[in-house]
Amino acid sequence: MKKMEKRIVSAIVMVLIFVPILLIGLGVLDFAKATFAKSEDDMKKIREKFIKRIVAAVLVFLAPIFVNLLLELA
Repeated sequence: MKKMEKRIVSAIVMVLIFVPILLIGLGVLDFAKATFAKSEDDMKKIREKFIKRIVAAVLVFLAPIFVNLLLELA
């Protein structure tokens, strides 16, 4: 059982490391595309997409906290 716990913890840590890197990379790429397109509509769409990605990243960070809380209450 200890091996499985270690694997789960290491997987969670990897996700918590790669999500912000991915968020930053995709955000930079999208905003660079929108900047070169020079269209206000594209900028608005990219901004909305980026905000959705930030919300998704925050939910990924909060998921382990909620799971631990639920497991402790059970």
